[in-house]
Amino acid sequence: MASPGTNTIAAARTAAVRRTDTATHWQLMWWKFRRHKMALLGGSILAFLVFFSLFAEFFAPYTPQERTVKYAQGRPMGFHLIDAQGSFHLRPFVYARVTKRDKVTLRLVPTVDTTTMSPIQFFVRGDEYNMWGLFESDIHFFGFEDKKVFLHLLGTDQLGRDYVLARSLCHSDILCRSAPLASCCRSYWGSPWAGLPVTSVAWWTI
Repeated sequence: MASPGTNTIAAARTAAVRRTDTATHWQLMWWKFRRHKMALLGGSILAFLVFFSLFAEFFAPYTPQERTVKYAQGRPMGFHLIDAQGSFHLRPFVYARVTKRDKVTLRLVPTVDTTTMSPIQFFVRGDEYNMWGLFESDIHFFGFEDKKVFLHLLGTDQLGRDYVLARSLCHSDILCRSAPLASCCRSYWGSPWAGLPVTSVAWWTI
């Protein structure tokens, strides 16, 4: 005669089997996915990047066409919380950049001016942009109201554009918008190459 404990274990196993048998494919994939720690980490990073891409115009401090002529091919700029005198500031700030002529190459080279500090402003008005093609706005997550002050966290290209940050965010936005359309094309025609024209047009637009 089976003990009560054995019957409980058997019933639990039977319930688990029935739950697996009646689960949908999406449920089975989710159960397996959430047990994989690296998959959860990768999915979280991907969701983070997609979120920034969808709101690229808002998070980017400048539009892709905005140019800082005096900081062409500039190095990445960092923000600071502690100034040159060792004082702590609650609001992050950047040092001004001034151009000086190199004695060897005779080229104008931007250098850091630690005597001039500009606090970073959040939810500041700047260049106008069109969000998702639905409405216009000029509010950016961070920036400066003074147009003479600039911040290029990842540097600029040869034309002085915030290439790595602003242009990369906006370009990733184009790819995120084209990805669902490419997936629908692949699903409709049943071929992995069906979405290639959509992806090619997105890359050409970039």
